Amino acid sequence: MNGGVSDRVGSGKQATRRVVLGAAASLGAVALAACGGAASGGAAQQKVSGKVTLLYFTSTEPAIDRGRKQEAGFRAKYPDVQLTVENQPTDFTNKITTMLAAGTPPDVTWIGGAFWDFVGKGVWVDLDPIIAKDKSFNLKEYYPQALEAFRWPDKLRALPYGVNTHTMSYNKTLIQKEGLPLPTKDWKVEQFTDMARRLTKDFDGDGNVDQAGLANWPSIHVAPTLFGGGYWSKGFTKSILDTAESIAGLEWLYDIQFGPRKIYPSAQMLQGTNVNNLMGQGKLAFYSTGRFGVPVLRGFPDLDWDMVVYPTGPKGNKSTFLSGEGFAMTSETKDRDAAWKLMDYLCGREAQETFYLKEGNVIPAIKAVSESRAFHEVPAGKNHQAHLDSIAFGAPFATHPVNTRLVTEIITPMWKDVTDGKMQPREFAVQAARRMNDLIKEFK
Repeated sequence: MNGGVSDRVGSGKQATRRVVLGAAASLGAVALAACGGAASGGAAQQKVSGKVTLLYFTSTEPAIDRGRKQEAGFRAKYPDVQLTVENQPTDFTNKITTMLAAGTPPDVTWIGGAFWDFVGKGVWVDLDPIIAKDKSFNLKEYYPQALEAFRWPDKLRALPYGVNTHTMSYNKTLIQKEGLPLPTKDWKVEQFTDMARRLTKDFDGDGNVDQAGLANWPSIHVAPTLFGGGYWSKGFTKSILDTAESIAGLEWLYDIQFGPRKIYPSAQMLQGTNVNNLMGQGKLAFYSTGRFGVPVLRGFPDLDWDMVVYPTGPKGNKSTFLSGEGFAMTSETKDRDAAWKLMDYLCGREAQETFYLKEGNVIPAIKAVSESRAFHEVPAGKNHQAHLDSIAFGAPFATHPVNTRLVTEIITPMWKDVTDGKMQPREFAVQAARRMNDLIKEFK
C-alpha cells in the first residue's frame, strides 16, 4: 500500500498500485498459522463483539496475500466480531464518494491522500477519545509526522500503518563514469542541478535527450518549500505562493523540466516504456521515489544504485514529499469498539513487523519497527537511512480540506498553462495565490 503519482500532487487517488483484499470468508489452519501468531492459537485476547465492514484497497500480489492473512487473523483473534470485507480494485475516491452518497459507508476504510477529500465533511471519526480509553494502545510509538498526515484540525482522524517520503535514488555507475562525487546528505540543490545537467546527454546529436539527469520531481509543492517558501502560511491564513522564495522554487522547477538545459527524459525516451525501465536500463542518473520504489529498483540486478536525501535549498531549507497510509473510521459506525480493534490490528506493531516491513513498500509508522535492523537489510548495502532522515523535513501537500479544489481548480490547470507556454511561473504564482486566498476565505 503506497501512494500513487496523482496522490503526490494531493489528489489522493492511489489506486494505481493496489488490488483488493482477498475476500476469503474463512481459511484453513495453514493460512492461520501463516499470520505470524496473530491468531494466538485461535483464542480471542479480548472480549469484543459487534458488526464491522471494512473497505480494503490494494494492488500488489503481496498485498493480496497480506489481506487474506489479516482477515483470517482478525477473525481468529476476535471471533465475536462479524467482519465483512468489501473489495475495491481501482478508483478509491469515487468508490468512497458513491458509498457515502448512498448512505452505506464502510465502518473502517483504507485511506491515503483521499483522507483530505472528505475530512472537512465530517466523514471521519475523532479517534482521540477512543485511544484515550484504550489503555493497551500507545500512540507515542508512532512517528509524529505520520500522525500529522491524518490530523485535522487538531484531532486524529485516521491511524497510520505507514509513512512515505521521497529520496533521490541515483545511478552510481553513471555518476562515477562522469568523474563526479557521489551525493551525500549535505549536498546542495546547486550541486544536484549541475550534476544532473552534466549527466544529461544527447549522444547522437539529434537534439533529443538520450540519457536524462532526472526522471521525475515528485510534486509541485516541494520546490517552493525547498527554496524557503511554500503554499500556505502557518494556520492557513493566506497563501505564500507569491513570495520571492516560492517563485524562485517554481522557476527552478520549470527550468529543469522545460528550460533550454532541461534534465528530464525526452518524449522519444519514454515512448513505449516508463521511468522505472529507463532507470533499470541505465538511462537515468537520478530518480525520485518513495519507499515503494525500493522493490522496483531491486528488480534490476545489473543496476548499481543507492539513495540519498533530497538536496538542501539555496537558503538552507530542506523538503521532500511526505504522505501517510492507514485506516479511518467513518462517522456512521455503530460498533466503534470493534471497529477500533480492527484498526489497531491492521496498523499495530505486529502487523507492521509481519507485513509492511517485509514487503518494503512503505516506511512502517511505528518508529521501533522502521528503526530496526530488518528495515536496513532489504536489500543490504543501501542507504535506507535516507528514507528515515527524510521524515523530519517531509512536506505533506494535502494538509487542508480545500486541498481537492486547490488541486483540481487552481494548481493543475494553471500549471498546465505554464508547461504549455501560456504563462510564466511568476505569473502562475501570483494568480494562483490570489485564487487560493479566495478559496480559504470561502472555506471559513
